[in-house]
Amino acid sequence: MNYQPKDASAYLLRAHGLKRSPRTLANLRSVGGGPEYFRASPTEVLYPAAALDAWAHEQLGPLARHTAEERGMGRRLPDMEKARVAKEERL
Repeated sequence: MNYQPKDASAYLLRAHGLKRSPRTLANLRSVGGGPEYFRASPTEVLYPAAALDAWAHEQLGPLARHTAEERGMGRRLPDMEKARVAKEERL
């Protein structure tokens, strides 16, 4: 399914909890960094649902199982994993 900017904005909020206005999507089309789209005519832009989903997942980042996996903290996880492995080897 393809969405016009207003509907794409509503879809992002409903499906992913991302609040992005049609104006923000227009700005991102201009400067880059937004979801992929195509022009159905010189004045009509459409966003495929798959492109909106992929972009939303990029914006949200990876899922985490605990706080050490969250963005910015993920680099600490390997050290913690090494410590766990070392502890198991000692036992």
